[in-house]
Amino acid sequence: MNKRAGVVFAAIALFGAAIAVYLLFLTGPKDESGGEKNAADASASAPGSSSPPPESEPQAPIEPHRPAPNTVDARKPYDIGVTVDKRVTHTEDGKHIFNEAVAISRGMHNPETSGEEDMARLYEVLGFYRMVFKENPVAADNQTVMSALMGNNSRGIVVFPSDHPSLNEKGELVDRWETPYYFHALSGKQMEIISTGPDKQLGTNDDLIFTERDTGDFYRGVTPVADPQVTRKRR
Repeated sequence: MNKRAGVVFAAIALFGAAIAVYLLFLTGPKDESGGEKNAADASASAPGSSSPPPESEPQAPIEPHRPAPNTVDARKPYDIGVTVDKRVTHTEDGKHIFNEAVAISRGMHNPETSGEEDMARLYEVLGFYRMVFKENPVAADNQTVMSALMGNNSRGIVVFPSDHPSLNEKGELVDRWETPYYFHALSGKQMEIISTGPDKQLGTNDDLIFTERDTGDFYRGVTPVADPQVTRKRR
């Protein structure tokens, strides 16, 4: 009787152990936080495995820079209908100062240069005026020509400074020998400029003449100047 009871007890114990092993197999291993590890977690934690990076939002392509049609980069030089040109200074009284032309003017009558260079600079300043008005100032006398170059014109364009040291009390531009230049209009677009030279007498051999009558060269009296050592820009 006791032997049979022991066998039954042992069978019950083995059955209980089998159930415990089966339950342990179903529940699986636990992670540190008490949750079950699934197949994806096991794969992610395996050595050498890496998860794909998150997809970034697509970005619009970068457009190339195109200057606006009313900016200085996208138009012809000195279009004074557009007020954003940094080379032009606008004053409260409605004048438009061409800074480059004024700088050229201020280089006149430098002791280290020549009378020929003075006249080349003056002719270049006239070129800025012609660039806007398509002709020279409509005048024959020095004072009226200079007044137009200093802004007394229909568009208020200033290409010569009113405070230039070579302007006399009448508003005339004088040469380095303190004699007013002569302006002789050959046509609407051609201007002859004459300096009477050191003797201050018109019509003598030391007169300095810039003319476009023939070749556009310098003359002293009626003799061409061989090498004036200046550069003239045609406009």
